[in-house]
Amino acid sequence: MQFLDDHRTLVEPACGATLSVLYDQKITFSPTDQVLVIVCGGATTSIAQLHDYARML
Repeated sequence: MQFLDDHRTLVEPACGATLSVLYDQKITFSPTDQVLVIVCGGATTSIAQLHDYARML
């Protein structure tokens, strides 16, 4: 949901799992590190589904 708010791009839940590691700062990087994260568009996911998933947490 945070990526959607930040970039106005809906992603698949599996890609969101990768993003959550970065958003929750589970891995630290130095300012000079280059990080590449590939995300997939949410073609099969709706915002309502993401809200439902979020409520389960």
